[in-house]
Amino acid sequence: MQIKIIFNGKYPGFGAASKRVQLYEKGLKLYNNDVEVVSINPSFKGFLFSFLVPIYLLKKLIKLNHHPDIFFVYGFGWVSKLIIILYARNKSGEVVFELNEKPYSNIGASRRDIILKYFVPLNLFCLTRIVYPLADGFVVISEALSGYANKYKSSKCKIIKIPIIVDFEYYQEKFNLKNSIHRPFLIHTGTPNNVKDGIVDVFKAVAIVINEYQIPLHFYLTSKMILPTVKNEINKILDEYKINSYVHFLGDIDDDTLFYYQKNCDLVVLNKIHNEQNKYNFATKIGEFSALGTPIVTTNIGEVANFLKDNMHCFYIPSNNPKAIASKMAYILNNKKDIAHITSNVKKLAAKEFDYKINCKKLAIFFSDIVKDKKSQQQTIN
Repeated sequence: MQIKIIFNGKYPGFGAASKRVQLYEKGLKLYNNDVEVVSINPSFKGFLFSFLVPIYLLKKLIKLNHHPDIFFVYGFGWVSKLIIILYARNKSGEVVFELNEKPYSNIGASRRDIILKYFVPLNLFCLTRIVYPLADGFVVISEALSGYANKYKSSKCKIIKIPIIVDFEYYQEKFNLKNSIHRPFLIHTGTPNNVKDGIVDVFKAVAIVINEYQIPLHFYLTSKMILPTVKNEINKILDEYKINSYVHFLGDIDDDTLFYYQKNCDLVVLNKIHNEQNKYNFATKIGEFSALGTPIVTTNIGEVANFLKDNMHCFYIPSNNPKAIASKMAYILNNKKDIAHITSNVKKLAAKEFDYKINCKKLAIFFSDIVKDKKSQQQTIN
């Protein structure tokens, strides 16, 4: 079976999206599929130029002249998705959309986002009422997204849930770097975000652990890209509680260095807050730290609640509650032997539920069924 993954972005690249697509490609190839990733990453950038992406996409598709069995689409707005569908119909291919968050739920605070917010109702209508009914399949990351896609799909369209995926074997590898590191520590990977990750409350919790529980906990972050308003709040916390020396911004680091910090951290806090985006998605970090057997402190918002059980695989905390976060962190740091069974459980869960080999086998069968259904329909017509 020939599969073209149409990816909206640089490939290979950094970030959860690129990692997920790499695992899709790698996993589907294990089951004798001919897989190629087509990266749609135009050189032009900026808000106004983003409207030219559909034209760039169409030109690239025409130039490549592909005839795959499956067009597996990751990302893009409704116009680009519609172009892919029309192109695929001309090439007798089936179109499957990857859906890992509720469309248009991630609205930021930039000038571009503020402008685009006014077009959300129109974009949603076009996406759900025009594009989604034309899809042949959906690959969703959560039960909530399965229900969402089911409302708009055609009766013949299929849906499969593929949760967060990780290369479990990779996270069991052992290697050492010579980086100096402070212990104990937790790490935040990715862009610090207060709307999605409640990062300000995490900083408050770290301050409480250091000052009230008297634990010299260090906090490493891989990115300094923080909105000015959030950065100001963080700086106030650092100054008020005098914890500047415990916070370390690593900046851009390669995958090996990132893995080193992930593997050696004492715990991770994923303070997901109540909003539309978190309700429908499933954080990739859960899969990564589960595979490492790292103690996880998180909220039970979204798909995570369907996999991780409190005090069995993780430690759930209420959102927007720095004292509760601090209490769990202190407990973990002071009782490492007592929580060993929890870290063991979550690693076993990751091997069973999140490994890419297991999930890509299901995905390969799903794609095969879509192609078989199409052939069966054609034979019936003939």
